[in-house]
Amino acid sequence: LSGPERGLERSFAGAQNLLCLARPGQRVGARVVLTRETLARLKPLAERMAEKLPGLSGVAVLFPELEGRALASPEVADLRFEEASSALERLAPVLQKAAPLSLYHFPLCVLGPALRPLAARTLDDAKVVFPLACRGCRARPGCVGVHKSYARLAGCAEFAPSGGRA
Repeated sequence: LSGPERGLERSFAGAQNLLCLARPGQRVGARVVLTRETLARLKPLAERMAEKLPGLSGVAVLFPELEGRALASPEVADLRFEEASSALERLAPVLQKAAPLSLYHFPLCVLGPALRPLAARTLDDAKVVFPLACRGCRARPGCVGVHKSYARLAGCAEFAPSGGRA
């Protein structure tokens, strides 16, 4: 839901059209890629989606994959899981008013207990690593891991077992 000038308005108009044209069984969802800017505006965005887009099948919030153009943008490249998950803890109830919430690309250990069930395994195994701290973590089988580019850029100090040791 971003883009050129008036991109947000165009995105909402397009989503409204899709919802009006959806046939039985067709689903219309929204995806929001986090940056520092979108994180700061997530609450009003979620409130607007709840008001203007009734019938959304889901809202997926994605932690960005730090590759390509994302690496050139401090808005994206400087965002850390701790910062994003802390904000999502506060904003989850608002987001869930718009539609069922899913979290993509989030290792389980950076999420609080209430958000962990919303995390989906969304990255190809070839794109992720599991830091040494993950060895023996009970949550590892259901965890997406850490995107390799994030581990290279930010390191792995913020990751710790979330499910306890096996």
